[in-house]
Amino acid sequence: MVKYMGKHQLGRDLSDKDIEGIVDFLGALKGEIPMDYIKKPVLPKSGPNTPKASKD
Repeated sequence: MVKYMGKHQLGRDLSDKDIEGIVDFLGALKGEIPMDYIKKPVLPKSGPNTPKASKD
């Protein structure tokens, strides 16, 4: 997946060494994501100045 994401997001073909380094880095990450970080945001009420959704 790292190889595909490098190509898709960066437009680059990552070397095997780059991919290995990224995978090692991701594997070293520890801890938990705080619930406040991932909770659903409370949005203000819509009003006359609220932009309308795009139909694109």
